[in-house]
Amino acid sequence: MGDTPTFSALRRLLTRAASPATAPCCELCGAPLPGEHSHVADTGTRRLLCVCAGCAPRSTLNAAMQAVSSRYVHGRGMQMSAEQWADLEIPVDLAFIFYNAALDRFVVSYPGPAGAVESLIPLERWQSLSEAHPWARTLHADVEAVLARRAGDGYQCFVVPIDRCYELVGRVRSAWSGFDGGDAVRLEVDRFFADLAARCGAAA
Repeated sequence: MGDTPTFSALRRLLTRAASPATAPCCELCGAPLPGEHSHVADTGTRRLLCVCAGCAPRSTLNAAMQAVSSRYVHGRGMQMSAEQWADLEIPVDLAFIFYNAALDRFVVSYPGPAGAVESLIPLERWQSLSEAHPWARTLHADVEAVLARRAGDGYQCFVVPIDRCYELVGRVRSAWSGFDGGDAVRLEVDRFFADLAARCGAAA
């Protein structure tokens, strides 16, 4: 698959994750950043930018800039059945789905040893899913995603900020070994989802 704007944003985040010795800096003013900091989405160039607390509110005065969501949502009813998952033609058990406004389409990405594989979801299939699950209709374009993984016979779903999804991609890539990722990847994913559950509980 050719280079896409989403992959460009992903590569930037993965490069930063692979270089822990490089202190992160605000991409608008150059100020040093803490480990947890804000991101904005440049919808014109399809990039995610790391920004400081001072630049975050000013950056969104530009119509092309959107602050990445801070919303975490999860509830007992936020599940997809195996049949619904298969209907979306997602061939793995861990993926995130978001609305790409520039493409006017829903996009699915799934982590792997080389980063993320991305494909488009047929619009009618997402519409069918959202009719059954109202929470699937609440996504903010470009800055939020549905992150899902297999749990028993179905798929557990979270609405999360888009930058957390790219963080997960980087963590999976760094921990991957062997053919299926190995125990290190499974442990990393378990820790990540435990953090999501805690954040969703705090936000409830």
